[in-house]
Amino acid sequence: MTGPGRSPADDGRSGAVLLASLLLAAGVVIATSPLTGQVVPADGAPMSAFLAAGWVAVVPGLLAVTLALVRPALGLAATAGSGLIGLSRLLADLAVVAEIDRVSRPELFVETTDRARPLLVGAGGWVLLAADMLMLVVGVLASRRLAGLLWSGDELRGDVLFGAPADREPVPGVGDDPRAPTLDESAVAQAMGDGPPSRRRLNLPMMGTGFLGAVLLLVGSLDVPYTGGYLLLRVLPFGTSVSGLAAAVVLAVTVAAVVLVAGGLPASIARAMLGGAALAAAVPSLTAVVAVAVGAPTGLAAVVWWAIGGAVLVAAAGLFAGRGGPQVSAGEGTAGPRATSVTAAVAGLLGAAALAGASQTALLYLDGAPPDEVAGVLLTPASLPLLIAAVPLAVAAVLTLVPATVGAGRAALLVVWAGAGYALGRALWATSLVSATSSGSVGGVSHTWTVGPGGYLMVVGALGAVVAAVFAAIATRQAAEMSIDVVDDRSLTDSRGARRWNALILTALVLGSLAMPVYSGLGVSSAPTLISGLDLDTWAFWSLAIGALLGVWIGAVTRFPMTAAGAVAGSAAVLAQPLFVPGAVRSLPGFALATGFWLLLGTVFVTLCVAVVAARSAGGIELRPSWPADGDRAAQGRMRDDQASGGPGARVESKGG
Repeated sequence: MTGPGRSPADDGRSGAVLLASLLLAAGVVIATSPLTGQVVPADGAPMSAFLAAGWVAVVPGLLAVTLALVRPALGLAATAGSGLIGLSRLLADLAVVAEIDRVSRPELFVETTDRARPLLVGAGGWVLLAADMLMLVVGVLASRRLAGLLWSGDELRGDVLFGAPADREPVPGVGDDPRAPTLDESAVAQAMGDGPPSRRRLNLPMMGTGFLGAVLLLVGSLDVPYTGGYLLLRVLPFGTSVSGLAAAVVLAVTVAAVVLVAGGLPASIARAMLGGAALAAAVPSLTAVVAVAVGAPTGLAAVVWWAIGGAVLVAAAGLFAGRGGPQVSAGEGTAGPRATSVTAAVAGLLGAAALAGASQTALLYLDGAPPDEVAGVLLTPASLPLLIAAVPLAVAAVLTLVPATVGAGRAALLVVWAGAGYALGRALWATSLVSATSSGSVGGVSHTWTVGPGGYLMVVGALGAVVAAVFAAIATRQAAEMSIDVVDDRSLTDSRGARRWNALILTALVLGSLAMPVYSGLGVSSAPTLISGLDLDTWAFWSLAIGALLGVWIGAVTRFPMTAAGAVAGSAAVLAQPLFVPGAVRSLPGFALATGFWLLLGTVFVTLCVAVVAARSAGGIELRPSWPADGDRAAQGRMRDDQASGGPGARVESKGG
């Protein structure tokens, strides 16, 4: 109820400000919890803490209060997004009371003696959990209040989440009085050409970017954000605790759910919710950065930057908010495939960037640091394939973003994932070889290999390529279903028949060339092939073969010229990757190019020629008018004559792959 002299808007603002203030209060309690004593050392020595870093926890609350003062709905959205992350923080902070000896949180406590362990739980640990619980409760209350506002408000209706079918305007001349003697033929054509009503389209660019951010946040939460310094005196198990693992999974799921809901909200509210969730999810990593910056006796682990990058992507997903657009019918151009194509392109670009980054960073760390040239000599040949795989992936993604070449780009994305798989297989083979031959102790000193930033980046790059291929396949299918072209069946059959012969020849060439090594010599064993065994590098070549053959046969059956050109050219791009032999291999004694190199080079050239031929053949397929509208009596007559005589217009297909 509203009080005397108060409007519902005033009550809505006060409620939003109250919830945002409670979120801010939870952050203040988290920041000051070390003052109550997080731990009790075994030797009674004083403990230190870098309290300045803990104040990062108040930033989400400050954002929520500011937005609530500007517009209550925005404040509620930011409070909901930030507060729901409290569930993940609650699980992560359970270690403070359950597994205190493995916790590394300089903003909470740092032991000052080597006899401080085992540590005992202090009152501050329970205060920290209470603040996390308050944060979660506030997030749930803000979510419920925001849902009520969207459902019952006059401006924001509940159907913005999952819209009802589009309103359809009546077509003049169609569906009027059934006793009317005549119908307007053009109106009939318009009615038959219109697609069925559809619901609000999913905001795929926004969801793809947000989901990728959730994955990066998951990776960034799987390990301790600090390394080196005073932690070297501890004996800590690798990775995170059970509660920390649960917290990482819950964080990724919660962020993904927030992104999914935000995809159906108005743009400003979606941005506020995503911004609040991203900021709250980044608090642990930002706290680590501030702690090290103010003098904590330790360093930052690589996972910190993964988490910050994930939070940036979640916030950046808000840039796509509101682009789901008004409800449209399936027959309105290429609106559906365009959104899906952009998502495929973004995933491809991110995958290419990750592969390029992996080629320039250490795939493995030796004793927590990048290996030198001697220790990492076996890893050197893995860098070039990663860089080469990034090039066609990036080119295909850029082509997908350009409207004039979107068909070729989508088709290439369906194929070039194989190059990323090849590079990943070669790199995993190299890292497994290093781990198997370099573990143990040398001269009484024990050495340990761990995954470096390049190892994570190459996996992300390969996943990005696969995600791009999936969205490209969806967009290609949507484009084919939306096409209103009527294809002459006889012309289509002749074109496909000619291209199938080319595809059969290329299939034999691809399998034969990949079955032969591209180099050999005294100082190196023969290069891996399709039939060299069951090692990871052999499976890498099978990835090339599958992708190349997929592109060849897409070019053989599609009726779209750009798709044929892009798919077969993508096959040539992935087949060319083994031709780039790393310099570390070339410099070995006795190195020589084998017969397989020249056979593969010839196969690449033939594949490029077939790409041109396939595009020309698909471009020569004849089309027929989809409807003889606007009084085209001559077209009507020709079609009736063809159907009566069994001529070329007798059989048509309206959609082709």
